[in-house]
Amino acid sequence: QKDPEFERVIPGARRRLQRLKIDQYLKTSEAYYSEGKFEAAAQELQAALKLEPDNSVIHYALGLNLLKLKKETQALQAFRQAVRIDPSYVEAHIQLAQIAEKLKFFEMAHEAYKKFLDLAPNSPQAGMAEGGIQRTQKDIALKNQFETVANAIRKEKWEEALKENETLAVLEPDNPIVNYNFGVVYGQLGRNEEAVSRLKKAIETFPNYADAHRRLGLIYESMGLLSESLDAFETYLKVVADQTGEEAQKARERIDDIRSKQEKKEKIKETA
Repeated sequence: QKDPEFERVIPGARRRLQRLKIDQYLKTSEAYYSEGKFEAAAQELQAALKLEPDNSVIHYALGLNLLKLKKETQALQAFRQAVRIDPSYVEAHIQLAQIAEKLKFFEMAHEAYKKFLDLAPNSPQAGMAEGGIQRTQKDIALKNQFETVANAIRKEKWEEALKENETLAVLEPDNPIVNYNFGVVYGQLGRNEEAVSRLKKAIETFPNYADAHRRLGLIYESMGLLSESLDAFETYLKVVADQTGEEAQKARERIDDIRSKQEKKEKIKETA
């Protein structure tokens, strides 16, 4: 026969035992952290989270360890969990803001900086957070402008794309994507010399810009500059990451076609 008193105290005993285990994991992780053994410390914290997954402090500590291990995306997730569980966790908000900004999640960073200031307006880090708000606000505006240009290009609204990219160029005059956008749009508008100039600028800034080399090859070919087109397509195939993709296959076909055209030209010269 079961003892009612025994049955009553068992759940409490289990909770105390679990608490002791968690405390041990935390003490061990702290010791590992102080010794610079961040991987081992993270493992202890992850074990603690299996027992208490809604503990914001453990998520925060895990995030700090993951930063030391340069596992920034995982650290970001840990800090997000910490503020989800405890929205008033000041330290977690500033860590989240900084890592989100570094990883270019500007909207997330912007909100985290604002939340930090709301919670701790008199903090020594308040000035840094204010600077973060201003930076991320600009970054968000810039990102939105890039998306506006990209949407106009996708919809083949060339005049609109040109106008929006000109606005973007004021903010980012040396950005290779901006110059690539000009190359695409000028090419579609029949302004081939301007397109070539812009694509060359994009490549000067970023020599392995595969799409710029491919686009340059297409424009040179449309201008009848077969040798230049061939060089551009061959360079594209050297730098493109996906060697088996559709665009790489098309480039190989263009190369074969251009060589065929060159051979025909040579034969015409010989018979002339």
